[in-house]
Amino acid sequence: MKLLILTTLGMIFFVQDTTGQAKKTNRYINNDSIRFDLISVMPDLENGIFYSDYALVVNSLDSAGRVFVEAVDKKKWMRLLNDSKTDWAANIILYSLYKRSAGVFRAAIKSREMWIDGYREKDIAYWQSFLK
Repeated sequence: MKLLILTTLGMIFFVQDTTGQAKKTNRYINNDSIRFDLISVMPDLENGIFYSDYALVVNSLDSAGRVFVEAVDKKKWMRLLNDSKTDWAANIILYSLYKRSAGVFRAAIKSREMWIDGYREKDIAYWQSFLK
């Protein structure tokens, strides 16, 4: 009987924890609420030529959201990148989190639709390799 009660309590706590994680994911990583800026970073001198780059800064994450996304594991990032409700947001957050060069957002990607048409598969392959 004690074993049954302990097992039931354990399952309740597990379900509550996973439900809480899902709510945090939906709150912080979703395509509808992601807000970001494309900023120019300081030019760098390379082989006598000034090279300027761009970075993404996510505005829609508060401090708790930043802590949450920094703790997301690779498997979860890959699931988020392959979900139509979170793919764009996950990609933007990963660009910002890992300071990936974002010049392509200035030149070619202005929306989720443009990203899906030409860059989604490339970015997912990049993150798959990078997040090993």
